Amino acid sequence: MTVEADRSSGQSFTAKPSCSQLWGDPDLLAACSASHTTCADKLACAQNDPLAAPTCPEGQVHAFASNACFAACDPAHPCAHGTCTPWHGGAVCV
Repeated sequence: MTVEADRSSGQSFTAKPSCSQLWGDPDLLAACSASHTTCADKLACAQNDPLAAPTCPEGQVHAFASNACFAACDPAHPCAHGTCTPWHGGAVCV
């Protein structure tokens, strides 16, 4: 995309996309940045695209319509924070 920088001089420059202008879930920024290298993949991840979900840490899984990671739980592994909530045959801490 060419953008005119100074109308009086006629100079222009080529605008380049920047990852700093991504929009999406701010809570996913760290996980998406760690899991992806391109701006397009980071954007898809932060916008909860399931095809661009970040890697969850050990003991956590993706749940709900989100790319967020939730701690898995059961009676033998209670939640350190939140409530153990049933999800697709298992449970996660919410």
